[in-house]
Amino acid sequence: MKPLNHRHWRWFPVLCLIGLFPLGCSDPQPPATTPPDSDVSAPAAAPAGQTFHVDQLPDQARQRIRIEEVKERLTPHAVSAPGNVALDLAQVAKVSSRIPGQVDRIMVHLGNRVKKHQPLAAVESLQLDELVQEYLVARSKLDVASSNFERTQQLQAENIISQRRFLEDRGQQIQAQAVYQHVREKLLNMGLSKQELQQLEHGSHLEGHKYLLRAPLSGTVVSQTIVLGQGVAAGDELFEIVDTSRVWVFANLPI
Repeated sequence: MKPLNHRHWRWFPVLCLIGLFPLGCSDPQPPATTPPDSDVSAPAAAPAGQTFHVDQLPDQARQRIRIEEVKERLTPHAVSAPGNVALDLAQVAKVSSRIPGQVDRIMVHLGNRVKKHQPLAAVESLQLDELVQEYLVARSKLDVASSNFERTQQLQAENIISQRRFLEDRGQQIQAQAVYQHVREKLLNMGLSKQELQQLEHGSHLEGHKYLLRAPLSGTVVSQTIVLGQGVAAGDELFEIVDTSRVWVFANLPI
């Protein structure tokens, strides 16, 4: 590069002023602003050679969108696991006949809701008739023996009868009490209630001495194995009642 001579240096200030003149004369440019009517949510223009595709939800789908205020709350935690539902065995009852006989009446049917102690069926039984007659005779003998022994106690207090007569009447009263109690327990074990026994003693023979099967608990009849006129034996299962108000759920949860 050759050094500038003295002739060239004298034009240097003039050239600098000419170069700076356009800078000083140019109008100031306003700062870039967003047009007032521009939509800030509108997508930006696609670069050259590229296109944008906007998918909008249909009106029906947008109506299902719910907007809520953001707040802190507990989120329920659900666990899915295989398992099975089982009955509570304390709420299951099998109703069996305690005596042999023939089905005379059926009061409920499969699927019916029953309450505790509600009659389910009536069974005609010769064995029950015999026990009822035996019970009534035993009760009558007990009443006679008790009355005789009460009179004997009064006579003994007046020294009118002997000690032997007193002991004999006392023995007969004890024996009559034992026979009566034995037959009474048989009827209670067959399912008759104390109220029914009292009705028998007063001459009110409900259902013509028929054996009534009653529901041991409240629930639904889920099994019935008898029909009208069917013969049954002692121990035959006739009904099954289940209370489904409470059940067990067994699930195989991961450890």
